[in-house]
Amino acid sequence: PHAVPPRGTGATATRTHGPQPAELPLSEALKEIGERSTPAVTAGLDVAAARERTKRAEALYLPNVSLSAGHFNRDHEIVAVFGTLNAPTTQRDFFTGELDATELLWDGGRRSSAVKTSQSFETATAMQGEADVRTAQLQGLGTYLQILAAKARRRVVAQRTASLEEHLRVADNLLDQGVVARNDVLETEVRLRTVQDQGSQVENSEVVAVQALNRLLGRVLGASIEAVESSKTMIGGRSRRPRAIARR
Repeated sequence: PHAVPPRGTGATATRTHGPQPAELPLSEALKEIGERSTPAVTAGLDVAAARERTKRAEALYLPNVSLSAGHFNRDHEIVAVFGTLNAPTTQRDFFTGELDATELLWDGGRRSSAVKTSQSFETATAMQGEADVRTAQLQGLGTYLQILAAKARRRVVAQRTASLEEHLRVADNLLDQGVVARNDVLETEVRLRTVQDQGSQVENSEVVAVQALNRLLGRVLGASIEAVESSKTMIGGRSRRPRAIARR
């Protein structure tokens, strides 16, 4: 009799990699990309820098204020002499202070131009950041669907493997009884090994897709992700602007 290849020797075997990871719906994945991904964080920093530049340009309209102070401590008072009359003019110990405020009334429009330029740059930076985040979310959507497709193919491979294993057992018994030829059994064994090899390829593609999604999510590589397969997988409704680049 021919030895039946052990069931589950390929990638279709039941995986036991510790606790099952928490489910990650597509909507949550896209939200996480919009908040924690590298493009989202970079966009937030760029917009913050652009806003600071606008604030510096707007500060040019504020008056220029200067303050100076001093302290005097003399050994003797300063005395003014008027004939036979002596009159102290200053105290021996006193403080002095001076406050100046200067405001530029007209500069030929340079300040206004600087503010408009900074505001335009801030708007452009926010739009570019939002576009980068949307691109990352589209990549995340494609990667998420790749994971779901790999899971579906893995189930098909597992069902196909189970069917071929059962068929091989029956064929092996019939070979012992002389009902079928040995070539029939060998053909079934080849088909079974081919399907098991396909299962390994499917599982490898799923692992690669999961790590790619981890990178887009801003998570640590190697973290487990359980994609949710449901009717709500597709995006619907109004899109939400990433929090990191929300404008004022």
